[in-house]
Amino acid sequence: MTNILGIANANYRSHDNAACIVRDGKLVAAAEEERFTREKHAYDSLPTNAVRFCLSQAGLNIQDVDIVTVGWDLPNVQLEKIPPSASFPSDPKEALQQLLPERVFGRFDLPEIHFVPHHLAHAATALYASGFKRAAVIVLDGAGEFEATTHWQVSDGQFRKLV
Repeated sequence: MTNILGIANANYRSHDNAACIVRDGKLVAAAEEERFTREKHAYDSLPTNAVRFCLSQAGLNIQDVDIVTVGWDLPNVQLEKIPPSASFPSDPKEALQQLLPERVFGRFDLPEIHFVPHHLAHAATALYASGFKRAAVIVLDGAGEFEATTHWQVSDGQFRKLV
């Protein structure tokens, strides 16, 4: 059994911060941080409450998480897009300690972390929710690491960025 904790928008200059738990490829819990903070879009906050809620809904402790995924390639994002006061650690262990602070989650062995390019995260969400095995996916977003629009060709779970 593999438990994946997905974290959306895990930096301080983002919006719509959220978390989810995927167990063996099936979504078992999801929540947006704004539901807990009562601040629309939860600007400038990490999804700590959403993570705790998802863990609780899935009946897991943080120690049960095998992999953490983040929907931004934060270590490689254009540095000029993130103000110095909101910088994100490029070291995976430091990144996990910032995302899952010990004061909230206690001490635990750090799981594997994967930073997923932002537009690939959007494309994968669209594809996996569609039920299709093959598709053309267009992502139009206000930002990504380096672009605002991407086109993808997807076949059997393999994503190929065309533009």
